[in-house]
Amino acid sequence: MEVQKMGMAMRKGVEGKKVEREKKRRREAKEAGVVLEKETKVKKVKKREAGDMGMPAVGKWKGGALVLSKKDMREITGGREQGGGRGGGGKRGRVGKRK
Repeated sequence: MEVQKMGMAMRKGVEGKKVEREKKRRREAKEAGVVLEKETKVKKVKKREAGDMGMPAVGKWKGGALVLSKKDMREITGGREQGGGRGGGGKRGRVGKRK
């Protein structure tokens, strides 16, 4: 029975009684040697994510400001920050020019 407009205390009482009855039923069945179906787990309600509340899907909030990483900036602008070319290189240095 699902009633939408019901006081919270009353709703909790109904739910608590339901759980209590189920525990009693399982305990008595176990004492009598009856095998019951497996207990179903209740799924927890998932917390709202940033996208659910109309917040941006990039960056993170820090100190009341939206902080964007370089990766976030690339996602927003679409593409690489550098111009064309070979790229790479970096830490190779020059080979054979030591004195």
